[in-house]
Amino acid sequence: MLEPPLVLARILALPVDDLQQLVSIGYFRELRFRGMSLRLIASRLKKSLRTVATLSRMQAERGPLLGTSRRIGWRRRIVQSLADDGPETIDELAAELPEVGGGDLRAEVEELVAQGILARGEDGVLSVDTAHFSLVRDDLEHRLDSLRHFLAAVTHVVYRRFFSADRSAEAFARVMTFQVSRAELQAIREATYAALELAVHEADARAATDVDAVQASVAMCFAEMPTDPAWRPRRG
Repeated sequence: MLEPPLVLARILALPVDDLQQLVSIGYFRELRFRGMSLRLIASRLKKSLRTVATLSRMQAERGPLLGTSRRIGWRRRIVQSLADDGPETIDELAAELPEVGGGDLRAEVEELVAQGILARGEDGVLSVDTAHFSLVRDDLEHRLDSLRHFLAAVTHVVYRRFFSADRSAEAFARVMTFQVSRAELQAIREATYAALELAVHEADARAATDVDAVQASVAMCFAEMPTDPAWRPRRG
């Protein structure tokens, strides 16, 4: 799982000290997102409380992690929570999403209501007001959120395949490598995604009346293998 970021670190020529700092701060943030105290984090990391306090200060000085794209991800989580659990008040939603601060949660809810994605009843109860919505955009923030969303699905597959004791859950991954013209690759990608999107929308609609329905993710990617100097093996 660490190999892809290490490849990118090599391509970007990151100094090892910078890479280690990024990993340390990122790991600290992940534990804080799970609601762990500094003392509990120190125990988990096998580090002193002073070292963990330093990590806390460093991540605060750096500011929010990819702030705008993180907020877009919060919107995704808000909609998902309401779709899974049904209409809720803002306080009930806050209890389910402790990683989103109260002020941030209210701001993102207002944005979703303004976009027509959420509806607010007279009693203040929030509900999803659209069958499907897309957060795909061309700007950097939305692309970063899409990357995070895609990699989360990959992480779920890896966890299910290698770490979870539940062997009955669906966790499928395959990679097919082949030769093809660019035009045909694009045609395969468009046809495959169109069929997948239709099947997913139909399954999602049927799940509304299925008490045994589960939350699922599908991650799909098509790519030409890079051939620029960053990916060419060095000889000798």
